[in-house]
Amino acid sequence: MRAFFLFLGLVLGLWLGYCREPWSLACMAILSLIALILSVKKKEALWYVIALLLGAGIGLTLSLLPVLEGKRTIVGVVTKTSENYFIVLSFQGRYYVSAEEHLYEVGDWVSVSGTFKPFVRTTYESRFDFGEYLSFLGVRSEVAYPKIAGRLLLPLRFRTYEKAFLQNFSSEAQGALSSLLFNRKDYSSLAVSLASSLNVLFLLSASGMFFSLAFRGIRKILGRHIDNEKAVGVIVLVFEWLFVPIALRKVGLARVLLRDALAFVNKYPLKERWNRVEVLSYSGLFLLALWPFAAFQSGFLIGYGLSFILYFASSFIKGHKGAWKRKILGLFLIRLLILPVSASTEGELHLFGFLIAECCLPYAVLLFVLGWLSYAFVAIPPLLNPLCQGFLGMMGALQKIDVILYIPPSGKLGALVFYLLFVFLLWLSEIKMRSLRIKTGAIAVLAYLISLVPVLSPFTEEVSFINVGQGDCILLRDRFKTAMIDTGGNIGFDMAKEVLIPYLRKKRIYHIDYLFITHHDFDHYGAADSLRRLYDVRHYVDDIDPFPIKVGSMVFANYNEYGGTEENDTSLVLYTELMGKKWLFTGDAPKEIERKIIADHPELDCDILKVGHHGSDTSTCEEFIATITPQEAVISVGAKNTYGHPKQVVLATLKKYGVKIRRTDLEGTITYARLCSPWV
Repeated sequence: MRAFFLFLGLVLGLWLGYCREPWSLACMAILSLIALILSVKKKEALWYVIALLLGAGIGLTLSLLPVLEGKRTIVGVVTKTSENYFIVLSFQGRYYVSAEEHLYEVGDWVSVSGTFKPFVRTTYESRFDFGEYLSFLGVRSEVAYPKIAGRLLLPLRFRTYEKAFLQNFSSEAQGALSSLLFNRKDYSSLAVSLASSLNVLFLLSASGMFFSLAFRGIRKILGRHIDNEKAVGVIVLVFEWLFVPIALRKVGLARVLLRDALAFVNKYPLKERWNRVEVLSYSGLFLLALWPFAAFQSGFLIGYGLSFILYFASSFIKGHKGAWKRKILGLFLIRLLILPVSASTEGELHLFGFLIAECCLPYAVLLFVLGWLSYAFVAIPPLLNPLCQGFLGMMGALQKIDVILYIPPSGKLGALVFYLLFVFLLWLSEIKMRSLRIKTGAIAVLAYLISLVPVLSPFTEEVSFINVGQGDCILLRDRFKTAMIDTGGNIGFDMAKEVLIPYLRKKRIYHIDYLFITHHDFDHYGAADSLRRLYDVRHYVDDIDPFPIKVGSMVFANYNEYGGTEENDTSLVLYTELMGKKWLFTGDAPKEIERKIIADHPELDCDILKVGHHGSDTSTCEEFIATITPQEAVISVGAKNTYGHPKQVVLATLKKYGVKIRRTDLEGTITYARLCSPWV
C-alpha cells in the first residue's frame, strides 16, 4: 500500500499547496487528516507525510510563479489546442493565446509576441468558470493582440486531417464524430444538444473509458487467434502507443496508456510484484511527475478515483452471488460514483439517467471504434452517416421518457461529502457492520431530503446582488417572501436557466413573489421571459402604476415618476427597508433623474446603494451621493466590459464621501444576510 499512500499524499499536497479558496483548503485539510489516520493504521504514515509535504511544496511553488506583464516575445511549445485558442508552455510559464480557427498542433514550437497580462474574463453565478479552468492548467496570463509565428511545426498535421476527415460526413454525423473522436464539442450541433439535455454528454467525449474499452476488446479478439499471451500484450501495447499524440492532449488517455504499460511490465519482467492498486498508483505518480497539473483535472481525478474505489469495493461486489448480479452491481456503483460529477449544474436529476446511459453506451462504443478505424484508414460515410443518424434517433426517443427531478445543485462541497460518505459505507461493509451501514445510509438519505426543504428561511433575511456579468439582478428575501429586481441577460446563453434558476434552487427558493423590471434594456430584462416560463413567478411589474407594493415586511416605493425620451430615463428607482437597513436600487437612471429625485425628496436616505448604470459616468452625480449618504455601494458589472465600467470619476465620487465600494466583477455574487425572528 506504500505506492497508494505516496500517490494520495502527493495529490492532496498539490491541492493544499496550489489552491487559495478557503473551502477547498478546508476540504483538503480534512481529507489529508483522514488519509493520515488510514496511513497510520497501515503503517505507511512516514511515506504518506513525505509525499504530502512534497506535493504541498510543489503546489505552492506553482502557485507563486510570476505572471508576465507588458510587451514581450516568448518561444514555447503548444500544450493544448481548441478551436479559438491554444496554450503555450515556455520557460517562464503557460500562456493563453487567442487565435481564431488556427491549425496549430500539440507539440508545435511557436513564437508569440504581444502584450502579456493577467487572464481575466467575466464570470457568472453557477456557470462554468473558464478562468478557474485555465488556472488549474497552470495558465494565469494571456497575450493580447498576439503575433504568432511557427518556429518548428510537427510534420503530422492532425487537426488539418481531422477537419478534412469530418468533411466527408453529414452535418449531424460531424457533430457526433467530432465530439466522440476528437473531444471537440459544437454545442449548436444536434448530437451535443441531445446528449447534454439527457445529461450523458460524457458519452460523447474521447475519454479514457472508451479507449480502455476499445483496447480491451482488441486484446480479447487477438487472444482468440494468438495463443501467446505475452505476444498479444506486446501487440496491444504497440497499438496503444500509436495514440500518444492524442494522449498529449487527453489526460484520461494518458492514464490508460501508462496503466497498461506498467501492468505489462509488472506481469512479465517483474513477475507480478505489484497488485492492481500499486500499478494504478505508480502510473499516477509517473503522470504527476511529467505534469503536476494533472492532479487538478477532472479526467485524472475521476479516472483514478473510480479505479481505486472499485478496487477497494471488489470484495463487497464479490460477496454477491451470480455473475450477472455482480456485473450489474459494478455498473451501478460506477454510475453512482459519477452522479455528483455528471449532475447538471442547473439542479436537474435525471431519474432514469442510469438506464439511459447504459442504453447509449454500447452504441457510443460502436461509433467510437468504427469512427477511429475510419479515421485511421479510409472514411466510410455510407456506414457512419446512418449509424450516427440512428444514434441521434435513439437519444431523441430516450428524451421522451427522460424524467427530470429539479433539485438544489449540491456544488463541490456536496460532491465531497457524497464521496466521503460512500467510502465510509464501503469501509463498514468491509468490516461486516451491515446494520450500522444501513442505519448510516438511511440517516444520510433523510438528512439530504431535509436539506431540500428551506428550513432556515423562517429565521433569515437576505439581499443578494447576483453575479450576472454586465447586467443587474438583485434578489431580496424576507423569510418566505421573495422579490427580484431585474434578471440580467446575455445573447450567448439563457441567463435564467444557467444562472438564476440554479442560484434560486441552491438557496432553496422555489418561487418569486414579485419580479420587478426597472426598464427594458436587455442587460436588465433579457432573462425575464425565460424565467417566467421556467419558474414560478407570481407577479410581474415593469411600470410605475402599482407602487407602493408590499412583499412580506418589505414595502417597495418607486422614486422615478418623471420619465423621459430615453429608455434609461424611465428606469424604476426602487426603495425598500429590510434587515434594519435602507436600500436604494437605481437601475440605469441617469443624473438628470437623480437630481429630480433629490430635489423632490431631500429627506431621501439609504444605507446600501445599487450604483446606477453599472458605474457609468452618466449616473451617480456628486449631489445625489451627498444627499442620500450611503454607507456602501454595490456595482453590478462584468469584468473587462467594453464600456469601461465602472468609470474612475464614479469611484472617485464614492470614495470622496467615504462610501465602501463593492463590485460583482471582483467578488462575484454579493450577499447581505441576517438572522431574524420568525414571529415578527
